[in-house]
Amino acid sequence: MARGAARLARLAAPVVMGAVMLGAAGLDAERPSIAAALFSPAPLATVPPAPDAAAPEPTGPAAVAPAPTPPADPVMTGPGGPAWAPDPASFEVSSDGGEHLASGGPVLADLSAGAESPASDALAAQSGAAQADGPPAPPNPVIAGVVSSFALPTGDLFVRKHDSALHDLLDGLTVGPGLTLPLNSHRIGDSSTGDMLSGSSMLTLGLHYQPVGYWFGQITVQAYLEKGKRAPWNGDFTYSFGYDDYHPYTFSLAYSNYSNNRFRPIGAAPVSQLDRGAITLAWKAPLPGDLARPFLIDQTLTINCRVGVSGSPRFDTVAGSVETWKTSANLDCNYPFTSHLFMDLNVLAYGHGQQPWDPDFTYSFGMADYRSDHFSIIYANYSGNRFPWRRTSPSTGHFVDGGVFINWNHGF
Repeated sequence: MARGAARLARLAAPVVMGAVMLGAAGLDAERPSIAAALFSPAPLATVPPAPDAAAPEPTGPAAVAPAPTPPADPVMTGPGGPAWAPDPASFEVSSDGGEHLASGGPVLADLSAGAESPASDALAAQSGAAQADGPPAPPNPVIAGVVSSFALPTGDLFVRKHDSALHDLLDGLTVGPGLTLPLNSHRIGDSSTGDMLSGSSMLTLGLHYQPVGYWFGQITVQAYLEKGKRAPWNGDFTYSFGYDDYHPYTFSLAYSNYSNNRFRPIGAAPVSQLDRGAITLAWKAPLPGDLARPFLIDQTLTINCRVGVSGSPRFDTVAGSVETWKTSANLDCNYPFTSHLFMDLNVLAYGHGQQPWDPDFTYSFGMADYRSDHFSIIYANYSGNRFPWRRTSPSTGHFVDGGVFINWNHGF
């Protein structure tokens, strides 16, 4: 365990430096308001999930977590961590259809409403904003985002939001049926793990539940339409849970499992091997305006990025053995052409355990609309992509090894 932690710490060092630079840029930048800088509800779903920065063994993509953020992938097992890129089959949206950019957890909500709270008082004191003859200056958005992370407003659980008790219970639930269409059926792997995307077309049903704040649980059930093209490692379902706030400058922490989970396991195998999942810690921030402006077609939009580190306690190798602590770090950026058309690039670096199907980078593009009762159509590639100077394994890492994900969401 200590050795795994040490590897992850060494791997995280350059990522932390990058995060510090992004944060410093945010501290210096002038921003009209916190609400204006918020991520579009599509960061956690910026693509169908797949490898999340260092997620489980690559065995399936994810939901464009609210951010044509899909969320996030494997170690990967998804592109940038589970929270960042949801399960490719489970696009997530908030219960209000994603139209809640001005709210961001207890602290940000208080700030946007001008309310006084211990957190906002502390921020004002820290920045020396209070002035004797005028209103206090707004708190720094970077500090506000960090302070608001992992807020747990348990009191909200006892607030009646609707007339019906059933409606109250369903509040925060998003249902997302989908169709996954691989461009080809060739996949690499061994008996227990391999390429994340199946060679078979799939019908999927994603359930995303956010009972309080930004704490969530998610499961995606997968039905294979071409039984003969289903690989031995293609599971019946994937799942994830944790904390993921789509607002900028906030942290996320999530566990995701895209391994060979089965409702009816073979022999003595468990329904799910928890140690094959991955734990991902990430921090998100928009690219500083001066850097993003020359690349943006619509200057009202932002290029949202996320840095993360991930670790999986146990993983299967191409040789058929089992090793400990697959670790990776990632940088994922989402470029918006318009409010719904996007392109996403996620770059990964492995500290230990990269397999032929684990990508150096993942990418996706398409039309993502995370509002309730809307469709998203996305091409995503989570196969064993390699940088030009590295050798690509056969039957993986090519454009045709990706797939098209069509999803519809309904938020209660």
